[in-house]
Amino acid sequence: MLLKVFKKLDKDDRQEFLKDVLLDKFRKTHEKLLTAQKPAAPELTRKEREQLEAQKEPEMTAEEDAVNRKKLEEIKKRREAQAKQRVAADGWDRYAPLTETNRPPGSPWPPPEKAAEIS
Repeated sequence: MLLKVFKKLDKDDRQEFLKDVLLDKFRKTHEKLLTAQKPAAPELTRKEREQLEAQKEPEMTAEEDAVNRKKLEEIKKRREAQAKQRVAADGWDRYAPLTETNRPPGSPWPPPEKAAEIS
């Protein structure tokens, strides 16, 4: 049937016809291959869907996000104040990493164990 239609067309129409037919066949073949490659995912039970839904973190609103940011700022300020108090009381911050400027008073720099590594 396609051959009869093809013979009645002029040259330009034949080219368009061939493009359409070939592209359509290619598209259908490609779609079949894609569907054949995808394994059918097993459908989840209601219980499994509810468990997955419970695992998802709820999305925060802009207000909740602003409140959380404010709390974080307060925590940072409080920790900075605590660090200053420790430095004032002890002469160094025992929670901060040891550095040349942050070390127990009277201790050598670099510490003996690190001096051995450097040498």
